[in-house]
Amino acid sequence: MNQSFILSYKCFVGLLLGSALVTLGLALHAWRFRDKAGARAFMGLALAMSIFSLTSGMSAFSSSPAEADFWFSKLRFVGISYVPVFFLIFVLTYSAKPARHLQTVICGLLGFPLLTLVFAFTNHYPGFFLHAVSYEQIDGLFFRSFWRPGPWFWVHTVFSYTAIASGLVLLGQMARYRPQPYKTQARLMLYGTLLPLLANLYATARLGNKPALDFTALGFTLSGLSIGFALFRHKMLDLVPIARDLVVECIDDAVIVLDRQLRVVDLNPAAITMFSASGTAKMGISINQLLPRPLDFTDMLREQESRKIEIDFPLPNGLKAVYELRISRFITPRGERLGFLLVARDVTERIDMIDERERIIQELEATKAELTRQANFDFLTEIFNRRHFMSLARNEFARARRYRHPLSLIMIDIDHFKKINDSFGHEAGDTVLREMALTIKDKLRQSDIPSRFGGEEFVILLPETSLEQALIVAEKIRLDLERLRLGAAAIRLTASLGVAGLENDIENLDELLRQADQAMYRAKREGRNRVCAAAPRNLKPPVQTD
Repeated sequence: MNQSFILSYKCFVGLLLGSALVTLGLALHAWRFRDKAGARAFMGLALAMSIFSLTSGMSAFSSSPAEADFWFSKLRFVGISYVPVFFLIFVLTYSAKPARHLQTVICGLLGFPLLTLVFAFTNHYPGFFLHAVSYEQIDGLFFRSFWRPGPWFWVHTVFSYTAIASGLVLLGQMARYRPQPYKTQARLMLYGTLLPLLANLYATARLGNKPALDFTALGFTLSGLSIGFALFRHKMLDLVPIARDLVVECIDDAVIVLDRQLRVVDLNPAAITMFSASGTAKMGISINQLLPRPLDFTDMLREQESRKIEIDFPLPNGLKAVYELRISRFITPRGERLGFLLVARDVTERIDMIDERERIIQELEATKAELTRQANFDFLTEIFNRRHFMSLARNEFARARRYRHPLSLIMIDIDHFKKINDSFGHEAGDTVLREMALTIKDKLRQSDIPSRFGGEEFVILLPETSLEQALIVAEKIRLDLERLRLGAAAIRLTASLGVAGLENDIENLDELLRQADQAMYRAKREGRNRVCAAAPRNLKPPVQTD
């Protein structure tokens, strides 16, 4: 053999002894958690790994081929035979896989390797386990140079691969379906176990008379470290399998398990407390005895496996509580429907908060609408104020100029308003202003824009209205005002009105307002209680008859 192989073999032996110490340390550490689920199986797995590595390494330091054979072909199989068994038992225990005869299965798994050890340690059936094996000594270290396995070796190999494959399938299911952190743990264990499996497949494939190193023991050491890290990193052995039971017992949500006839078969303390007002929550009674109205779970879950509803529960004090019910089916991996799971949560406070929030939102919207109204309307006459009128009027003016549509504006001033205030008081003046606004609105369309422009002045913008049409509207308003008799004093009311239309030479709204204002003052100069059109179109107002 060349020097490179000799050097590699020496390093390999050192790694085997080191891996034996590592896995022994894992076994001792697992001993601290021996009362936890899965801890004892993991301890057995780590010890079997340690024996596997130790015997593989110690065979190299033998004093004779017979001693090397005792270490390598006999004691080594104590570890080899039980590593797959303890691995499967660990996965079964840790995953809390339901099994009707789990203890019987475990005893059977532990018993089968005893047959392998009987055939390995005895020579009653020569060649049944190993046909032949030979050793060479290289640089003071014994090395197995040739071996030929017998029939039982292949039985042992099939059994070992089946046990490991079964454990891998269970880990794969955990990695796929379990919630975190169990999902991550299962993945670490799954990936770690693949290493020794691949190493052993490689070693088995190279059986023959060619010297080769078997890295299976080292692979199992890495696997043990991976599994140990997954378990001890977050002290998960403290949590399995009692963690879920504690959660169900301690959570505030009511958890009730029902059979297919909707009878209670299990429930947590929160369920007993939550449904105490409806009756005594106990095993065997129908869930509909606890609910305020009967529910058909089968019909509710006809097209889905889970559903959430809210239901009102009357309380002894006359109030009501709102419970959120999440109803799910219990289905086995084979698709068999065993019953239902009901999880109830008291959401009364949340519903009250939502109702209160909606009430506050409505109040805020009402307040916003009122503030908007106050910002846009004159508080006395309840028509647009000057600021809002100017905003609306500028938009209408721009639209009319862009599309060359007609647009007119009426400016109104109450005649002798100061005299009315002085003679009859400001309260009478306020009444005059309100009646003025009502008279104006009575003659307008929905699209027209009236406004109290300031004091006793009012302005009206008439979209899609020519100057001639605006003069007719203005005259109707004037006549209605003239007929008014207000209050016990029968106050007479007249007004002067100026009308301006959008002409080609008017560039902006301010110019239109100025022309209407000038027409209004001309009406005042000409004797008041009349309508005047703005220049240059000096049209006479139409004559109205009663």
